[in-house]
Amino acid sequence: MALTTAQMEEKVLAVEAKLDKIYKQPDGLTGLLPAAITKIAELFKAIAILNPVIARGYDSYAPKDSFHYWGCAIDITCSDYVELRKAAGLLGFTSGDSQCVHPGHLEFTEGLEIKDFQSFRVSGDLKIQEKSISEMII
Repeated sequence: MALTTAQMEEKVLAVEAKLDKIYKQPDGLTGLLPAAITKIAELFKAIAILNPVIARGYDSYAPKDSFHYWGCAIDITCSDYVELRKAAGLLGFTSGDSQCVHPGHLEFTEGLEIKDFQSFRVSGDLKIQEKSISEMII
């Protein structure tokens, strides 16, 4: 059954309300990099009809070779994972080759690899800095 324009607009408004709520909660997007948060917001608007929910984001207990640990991976639960992957791919997300088996696992890394993050030179906008954070402080 196809949705009318009014029904689609209602779905988008509902997702925007969910995003507002997530932004205000300490567990929704906390710890994710700003560039990832921006893309996740775009993705949620694009897939509003799929009733997306973030099942996992930043995880300080994840192994250091996981993009969850570095704040640029999410697991999304929704009603259609094929459509989720299509929309996510258009926005630059990848499913990655991590150990995560969640069907809605997505990474937004702008092509960076784990070794880039482990060098402590990646900024919140997913750009590599000339110096690591510790070198800038010293």
